[in-house]
Amino acid sequence: MLERFAGAHRADLAVVGIDTQDNTDDALDFVDEFSLSYDQLHDGSGDYADEIGTTGVPESILIAPDGDVAYHVPGAVTESILRDQIEPLIEGEGA
Repeated sequence: MLERFAGAHRADLAVVGIDTQDNTDDALDFVDEFSLSYDQLHDGSGDYADEIGTTGVPESILIAPDGDVAYHVPGAVTESILRDQIEPLIEGEGA
């Protein structure tokens, strides 16, 4: 679902997966298993996750162009969250 969303909105935003506090190949296996094409970053120490205020995994964070957190979704993201809450933000209609 996130892969389709990333493809549909490629001109509007960059979707980036961040593998945090993991020093195994599990994240690479996940990327391969689901044929993810969006960029993947590795935050082995968890420093970046701490910097942006993550609370656990999975979660999705929308970072505005100025670097501020624009939206935070703890837990798994759903199609309805992407459609009803994220799309309005990237189209400039959200708060």
